Amino acid sequence: MRLRIICHMFATVDGRIDGNCLRLVSKGTEYEETGTELGRDAWICGRETMQQHFAENGRFESKTGVAGGEQPVYLARRA
Repeated sequence: MRLRIICHMFATVDGRIDGNCLRLVSKGTEYEETGTELGRDAWICGRETMQQHFAENGRFESKTGVAGGEQPVYLARRA
């Protein structure tokens, strides 16, 4: 089975992706409805969206004091 990636985005003509103007043309459930209709099993979003919807308020404080650092990169030789 081959993976399918479908990007669906909603923005105003001037590139805004949030604000009162979108409420005039959207009921706010299009992403979920479209994903359900397409049978999606995952979704991805950018840093701003993650921060807006999933981050806790306040500054992050590490419990271990260990920096995250760079992560190893996996390069697929065959696809």
